[in-house]
Amino acid sequence: MLISFFKSSYLIQYGLLVVLAVLLWFGAFTHPVNHGFIANSYLSPAFNLISSIAVPGSILGIIIAFLLNLFIAFSLNFSLIRNDLTPTNSLIPALVYIVASSVSIRVMGLNPVLFSSLLLIISFHNLLGIYSEEDAFDKVFNAGFFIGLASAFYFPAIFFFLFIWFTFVVFRLQNWREWVIAFLGLVTPYLFIFTWFFLNDELTGLLISYQEYFTSISFFNFQLDMGWGSFLIFGIMALMVLVGIFRVMAGINEKTILVRKKTWAIMWFTIMALLVFFISPPSEFYGLGLLTISISAFIAIAFSYIRRLFWFEIAFGIFIIMIVLNNVFGSA
Repeated sequence: MLISFFKSSYLIQYGLLVVLAVLLWFGAFTHPVNHGFIANSYLSPAFNLISSIAVPGSILGIIIAFLLNLFIAFSLNFSLIRNDLTPTNSLIPALVYIVASSVSIRVMGLNPVLFSSLLLIISFHNLLGIYSEEDAFDKVFNAGFFIGLASAFYFPAIFFFLFIWFTFVVFRLQNWREWVIAFLGLVTPYLFIFTWFFLNDELTGLLISYQEYFTSISFFNFQLDMGWGSFLIFGIMALMVLVGIFRVMAGINEKTILVRKKTWAIMWFTIMALLVFFISPPSEFYGLGLLTISISAFIAIAFSYIRRLFWFEIAFGIFIIMIVLNNVFGSA
């Protein structure tokens, strides 16, 4: 079956995973959705530059988004394997991410969260690697730096800096240098951003945009304006996430201390992703993409270690068919 098949990572698995991704994205290719995102040149300067080259609603934008989504899936797969969270030579994390990131045509297209997701995975990978090393100041700096860079594409990603400090608490890092170095990594991209806007005499506008953003933050802005097909798909995915988290946390005491701490770090990542999603504007439904990283990790870890997968295989296969049909024939 599908999950068992992707427990290996040979050339045929990579090829069929790409074919599956094309099938899931078929609706996005044939009926591109205008996500309604207007790149704020102050809050999202990096994405503003990208969108000036490839228009988000164009076929070029869809192709770039598709390829970037594949790269994110393989990056997450690599990170979970290298951090001993899933078995080696497995493509299950990539499989789950590709499916989870395709649950709605509204999140399939060129948007700032895609770029932020990739950068957050790089930050996540560096951060999890510091536990097994002494004085891993370069990885600490990189973790902060890539979060700062992610926020240049999607500004709410800046809140993930709290994820670094929460992970320090989980890892029991008491050296003040790690805490300061992480902050220096975060502000480094902003030194370039501030310099650029200063040289273009737009620093005042930048500061005003930051002030307006933080003073206008409110919670639970998302709108569930979706069809029954999408609503059912999201309900099933939520159930899968809860089962995955329960399965992983139930067996956490059987794992090594290293794996237990990294699993708790993923939990903190999930909490921060929920926070960012809850404060995102209603039009930015694609903010769900940041949450897809951690929920895919939990489901993939659960799938990797569940021995009796028969019913999960059937449910997951039906779930994929529902997504394809909804993206092609249903409403967003």
